[in-house]
Amino acid sequence: SEEEFSEVLLAGERIARFFHSKVEKVKDYLEKRKIPEREVERFLLGFAPSGYLKELGVEPDIAKELGIAGTTGKEFFAGRLIIPIFNHKGAVVAFAGRTLEPEREGPKYINSPESKLFKKSA
Repeated sequence: SEEEFSEVLLAGERIARFFHSKVEKVKDYLEKRKIPEREVERFLLGFAPSGYLKELGVEPDIAKELGIAGTTGKEFFAGRLIIPIFNHKGAVVAFAGRTLEPEREGPKYINSPESKLFKKSA
């Protein structure tokens, strides 16, 4: 429904701002990559600390819809640089995460799974 849709979009914005509030943890990495402060602010780049689902207190359905929790309810992005994914209207509909530990197993980049809001192929 339209109401659920706007609730998810509001949550997306709140979650992006939460991750952005933790951006200090990835400042060195962003500086090393020469990403200007204005771009960090403009795109709400951030960091996902372990325990973010509990700290955010997001409904499990909304967490899954925005792709910050896997189907099992496990945190999808803990310990990663977070890049919010915006739709054409500027609303946060998904997230991408980059590992900060090159030796860590698994993919360097991961995206939220597809959802009603986030289609990977246009």
